[in-house]
Amino acid sequence: MKTPCRLASSLFFVITASCAFEAPPPDPGGDTATVFAFVDVNVIPMDTDRVIEGQTVLVMSALPEHVELRQKIDRGELLGPRLVLARMVDGPDRAWPPPISTWVSTPEEARQAVLDADRVGYDRIKVYSFIYTNLYQPIPQDQRAALRDGYYEFQRPLTGALNPAGARLMTGTDSLIPSNVPGFSIHDELAELVDVGLSPFEALRSSTTEPFAFLGEVDRAGTIEVGKQADLVLLQGNPLTDIAETRRISGVMIQGRWLGREEIEQGLERLAVSYQAGTH
Repeated sequence: MKTPCRLASSLFFVITASCAFEAPPPDPGGDTATVFAFVDVNVIPMDTDRVIEGQTVLVMSALPEHVELRQKIDRGELLGPRLVLARMVDGPDRAWPPPISTWVSTPEEARQAVLDADRVGYDRIKVYSFIYTNLYQPIPQDQRAALRDGYYEFQRPLTGALNPAGARLMTGTDSLIPSNVPGFSIHDELAELVDVGLSPFEALRSSTTEPFAFLGEVDRAGTIEVGKQADLVLLQGNPLTDIAETRRISGVMIQGRWLGREEIEQGLERLAVSYQAGTH
C-alpha cells in the first residue's frame, strides 16, 4: 500500500523509475479541486538525505518591473514561480544606480526609501554594499583592489568554508538579471556548490528548504510533507548521486498545473521566436 503525500501547490525534487500520470477532469460545479496523481515515483522529501521509493504523490489544486511580473503571476495571467522581492538600498554614487537600487545618504532618505518600497509592493529590503561606509573605509586602498581582482578566487573557497562552519546557504544569486536566466542558471549554481564541497543533498536544500527557513515559512513549505505547499520537479534520475540529474526534467508541477516535457519545450520555442521577433 503506497502512502500518499497530499500537497498543495518553491522547487522540490521527485525522481522516478516508472511513472504514470493521471489527471481527473475538474468538477463541473467548481466545488472540487482537480487532483493530480504521480504514481510509483521515488520521492526526495528534503527533510533528510533520503529517497522514499514507490510513492504516490497527489497534488491539489526586484526591479520595479518584477513587482508587476509577480502581480501578473498572482492574478493568473502568467504561469510562474512564487516571487519574493527585495528592494536594494545603497549609498549614493558608488554602486548600482537607480532604478536598480535606491540611493540614500541620510537616515531620513533611508526611512523614506523603505516606505516607498513597501508602498510599491516589495517584500524585503536588501541593504547593499555602501550604506555602512565605516566597514569599508578602513581597508587600505591596495587591499581593496586585491579584493576586487581576486573576487572569483575568494568566493569559491569562502563558500566551501562556510558550509562546514554551519552557515546557511541559499541559491538564486541575481537570478532576475539578464546574465543569469531563471530556470537555467540554478543548475549551474547547484553544480558550483557541489564542486566547492557541498553534498548534492546540501546543495538541493539550498534551493528548497533553506529559502523557506529564511522567510520563516518552513512550517508550510520547504519539504515534501503531508499538508505542505510545494511545486514539484519530476526528474529522470537521482540528484542525490549526481547533481547533474536536476537538468534531466520530465515535467514540472507549478501552481496546480502539470507541465510535461513536450509543453516545456514548446514554451521555450515560442519564447525564442518572440525574442527574435522583438515581441517579448
